[in-house]
Amino acid sequence: MTQYMAPRLFKSSVFIALILLLCGCSKANELPLEAALSSNNVAPAQHLEALRQIRPSVEFNFVARQEAGQTIVELWLENPEQKQLYSAEAWLSFNPGHLKFKDVRYSQSFALPAPYTAPLDPQQGLLRLGAATLEPVDDFRIKFAELVLEKQKGATFIDFFDPERRASANTMLSGTPYDLLERTESPALVLP
Repeated sequence: MTQYMAPRLFKSSVFIALILLLCGCSKANELPLEAALSSNNVAPAQHLEALRQIRPSVEFNFVARQEAGQTIVELWLENPEQKQLYSAEAWLSFNPGHLKFKDVRYSQSFALPAPYTAPLDPQQGLLRLGAATLEPVDDFRIKFAELVLEKQKGATFIDFFDPERRASANTMLSGTPYDLLERTESPALVLP
């Protein structure tokens, strides 16, 4: 049995929130903003800034390339307001008769894969990816992960699949995680 040792960050509320996010124990945005701010005597201007910080504005995007006979699909987070992100989760679907899942490689920006990041069911064409970071990432465009796929036959696609609305791009505000993922219809990536 493999054992993992947690870093010595127990004094940090960020560490506790990261554990919740990595374990899927917290659904972002379910806690009201007032709960996050109630412990502080916060002025109205600070309330407005807090609301701006948690307004969804981050989107996932795909980029594909061919490498050594395999299809590499990069997942990017578009972060136009350059908000601080601590973790992200994506659910994907594809046709398993046309693509075979080989591997997932998380970027250096999100170097802490979530414990459940084993594919949900690649034989059925469903993947769940999740990772976090101890230091926030606030770039305009952030590489999240790369999928290594093997094309089996013909043109096909890969798409976002989120029936339970668990995909997320999370920030922290007063020790509480908030999902910044904008829920837009992302077009499927067609792989010729």
